[in-house]
Amino acid sequence: MKKLIVGIVVLGVVVAGGGFYWTQQQAKQQRMANHFQPSPAQLYTGIADQVTPVFDLHGYKIAMLVPGDRTNGDSWVFRGTARSGNLSPAYYGQVDYTCGPQGGDEDACWKLSQLVVDGRPLKLVGTVAENGDASDTPDETAALESRESQALGMTNALDTAMPGDGAVQPVAPDASGAADRQASDGPADETAQATADDDGADNNNADQEKADVWRTTSDNVNARMGPGTDYEVAFAMPQSTPMQLLEQKDGWGHFSYVGPDGNTYRVWIYMNLVAKD
Repeated sequence: MKKLIVGIVVLGVVVAGGGFYWTQQQAKQQRMANHFQPSPAQLYTGIADQVTPVFDLHGYKIAMLVPGDRTNGDSWVFRGTARSGNLSPAYYGQVDYTCGPQGGDEDACWKLSQLVVDGRPLKLVGTVAENGDASDTPDETAALESRESQALGMTNALDTAMPGDGAVQPVAPDASGAADRQASDGPADETAQATADDDGADNNNADQEKADVWRTTSDNVNARMGPGTDYEVAFAMPQSTPMQLLEQKDGWGHFSYVGPDGNTYRVWIYMNLVAKD
């Protein structure tokens, strides 16, 4: 008799559990009937089409992309691995589908709402706020330099000098991490004299600025041949290298530092990537 009662109770629990599960599934299907149901291929393509332009701007490529779960409404998370040179940082983000259950123009329906690479949110350059105001568009130069400061390492070096930079070619303070530089256009004694003359002029014109010691905020900040991302990268300036600010132009600083050979060199670095001691 006891076994019969126990069996009836167990059966009742199973039936109740099954009924509850069925009810939940029906409710879920009813809710999802009002939402877009992409195929795996549609979801992958929609995410990739949104991520690729931003990655291109910041110097990354998609190495691996894994679409994730639907979160709220018509939003999906994703994750993967990017590629930039010899680096493979992890990334994750979220896309939103804005065209409703009936769908629409695939290119216009998917919107990238978040993209984080190696723990750093990327600015979605070129996007416009929902109110149509383009004033929220980030500064592309800042985004590019921020990306390059992380993606490029000490192996970057120039083989030629840019016009107007004088006879001295910048070299990385850490000689073991930089490539060999070319010889100067003129004799060594003329190069040294030009450097000394330039130093004297800088001392007269920027004594106050040169009194402060500046350093990069990390070991992967790019030193460039001119004030902007259009100029070539000379190398990545180590954080341990003390620098002196000579001038500023369009958000870029012109810095001098002493190289491993004892000579003084000059490079340009984005001001958001340096700090005073």
